[in-house]
Amino acid sequence: MRTLVCSAAVLLLGSLAVSAHHDDAPAGAPVRLEIALDKAEYPFRGAIALTVTYTNVSKGDVVLWANGRAPGEGFPGETFEITSGAGRKTYTIVGVEPQVDKVTIKPGESWKRTIKDLAPTLSTGVVIDSKAPRDTDALPDPFGQLDDFTIRLSFQSAVKNQAKPALNGRVESNTLKFKVRLQ
Repeated sequence: MRTLVCSAAVLLLGSLAVSAHHDDAPAGAPVRLEIALDKAEYPFRGAIALTVTYTNVSKGDVVLWANGRAPGEGFPGETFEITSGAGRKTYTIVGVEPQVDKVTIKPGESWKRTIKDLAPTLSTGVVIDSKAPRDTDALPDPFGQLDDFTIRLSFQSAVKNQAKPALNGRVESNTLKFKVRLQ
């Protein structure tokens, strides 16, 4: 009986968690964040291209601030959440050059870019699970195994408490599933 009650609670909480996640911008958020893959299956060690789109759903300009430039194709403040059979890891893009970077998005417009190969972007200039890799650590390969993966992206500027039109909150993307297979 206790197992049945626990199982029912897990199912109920799981369904609440799924229904609480929306692919659109949270209520009141001025930006909708969407990601898209070019395929549902990739060859082992193949390039995984990811398109990232920030759409301004507000009536005014929105500015995305970054605390510098990143070495790859990521934008500082973006966090990629990758889940596979090996577990869940987060890869937060950090600025490495000491200049401030910003992107201004007009109402109804989008800022869209494609990361040509996601693995290298998540291997340098990142903080993994809130820890900075040491210089002696091997470069991570988030897709270095044959597996099913999910990916979700969030953005929260590391440049805090900026005046409007800066986006000071957090936005999350839709969640995508894909496979890495031998081909």
